[in-house]
Amino acid sequence: MLRSPLLLLSVLSSLQAQLPPVAAPKEEIRAPRGVAEPRRKLSKTPPEYFTDLLSGNPAVRGAALKELLNDREPASSQPPVLDATLRAVQLDDDPDLEFVFTIQLGPPPGSVVIVADKAPDGWYNAGKFEYWWHWNPDDAEKFVEIHPPFILFRSVEAGAAGNETDAGIYRLWRGQLYKTFSTEKPQDSAATGPARTVDYRIAFRAESFSPWTLLEVRKTETITPAPPSQAKPVRKRSCLGYEWIPATFSFAVSNRATRSVCD
Repeated sequence: MLRSPLLLLSVLSSLQAQLPPVAAPKEEIRAPRGVAEPRRKLSKTPPEYFTDLLSGNPAVRGAALKELLNDREPASSQPPVLDATLRAVQLDDDPDLEFVFTIQLGPPPGSVVIVADKAPDGWYNAGKFEYWWHWNPDDAEKFVEIHPPFILFRSVEAGAAGNETDAGIYRLWRGQLYKTFSTEKPQDSAATGPARTVDYRIAFRAESFSPWTLLEVRKTETITPAPPSQAKPVRKRSCLGYEWIPATFSFAVSNRATRSVCD
């Protein structure tokens, strides 16, 4: 007897809804390979700081910014806050949500990201990241990406022969923010040689062969001959795949990940 495809789909969907979710295996973390960011106690909760940052009183805004940035300059000397957002996300394995501040300052223009984590004795600034070199609105929008439980930060650094976009991926463990991945920093060329720029595009991927997050890292290196040469710029592209290694709390390049995400 023929049955309706819609009826069969409804029955299958009902059965799937009753199945318990598949839990990821427990991470066995031995010793993080990366170095933890400096950690500093905060006197207020993140929502309280955020309210102060939006205050119409410049003194209140300056005091909040001074403490969040741990700046030596007085509150009256803090730059204006042009834009501020506060996002609650789950970045570790405890039940409390963490908070991520993204603050745009200026003049001079700059962006700051602060990760706040709650401990039994209060809130802590677990990491602060800044972007100011060659600041522009487009790069500021891509300065930070949140892929729970990971956070990706980008920065533009100047070298003797050009600029490069550096990227680092961080994750919380036991109240401290550890770097789990970073792009390589090649040595500078001579200042009088070809101009060189390096750009990385990083995507977070999921594949069936691993229960953990994978990275797809695509690198584009552009070399522009120095004047008076009229030669066209040369671009070199490469791609690598990285797997999450719980034991070292870090990402590591692997052949199977590279074949999976780069082919």
